[in-house]
Amino acid sequence: MSDKRIVEGLANFVSTIDMPSPAAKQMKSIYKIRSKIVHHGQTFVARNDIKLAQMLSQSAIYKAMHIYDKLVQKSGSLKRKDWSDAVQTGVT
Repeated sequence: MSDKRIVEGLANFVSTIDMPSPAAKQMKSIYKIRSKIVHHGQTFVARNDIKLAQMLSQSAIYKAMHIYDKLVQKSGSLKRKDWSDAVQTGVT
């Protein structure tokens, strides 16, 4: 999968799980930093970028758990398609 598709997927995910509106743009920025570290050996990351990455990941995990909980409460179980539909549409 290309970096562009990954970045767009992450941005779409944070948008659909009801995170603050600038989150999709911020996720793209953080992913670019991640790519520089992984693919180009960048060793410095600004403290603000670290805090932003932490905030985004915490918020995304919390929202994903909330979606999961709502889906399980609704049907008593969780099917992969239910999860992917909810994440893509933001509807549970």
